[in-house]
Amino acid sequence: MDAALIRSSSPKRAIGPGLERLPLFTERLVASVTSTDSRARQESVTLADLADGPVAVCATAPTATGELWSTTARMPRTISVANTDEWLTRIAVGDAIGITAEATTHNHRAPEVVYLPIEDAPRVTVALTWPGQRRSHPQVGVFATCAQDYFTRLIDIGSPPRLLST
Repeated sequence: MDAALIRSSSPKRAIGPGLERLPLFTERLVASVTSTDSRARQESVTLADLADGPVAVCATAPTATGELWSTTARMPRTISVANTDEWLTRIAVGDAIGITAEATTHNHRAPEVVYLPIEDAPRVTVALTWPGQRRSHPQVGVFATCAQDYFTRLIDIGSPPRLLST
């Protein structure tokens, strides 16, 4: 792999040795609950509202980590799921709630699932990440510039992500 878009809800988390990173934009974290959950009727929730859990954590895209609840009185129990389909199913049937990046609300819709903004959650950083200079593709710098220009234009005409200054 020459480059990847990586989401991180923790600005403190290291990206790994030998990797370079170009932050492109940020997006909100949202909670996903079954439509029969009492919270589904709210405009938004807080992390404390979600601490009763359980929270489904997807092995392929874990934006929900214990760090999210570091400022609350308790941390929810988690349920590990193998992929996004299982994650969405467990939420739809009421086995768990989910926490995900706002982009999920556009890509993974289900009539039984309601997405709610989380008032006190940190924003998720979306960054282009690639191996350091000696191991990267010779055109990765050109691609990074193209990606940054693309997302800057996309953000100028839309509203979901907020551009980071570099």
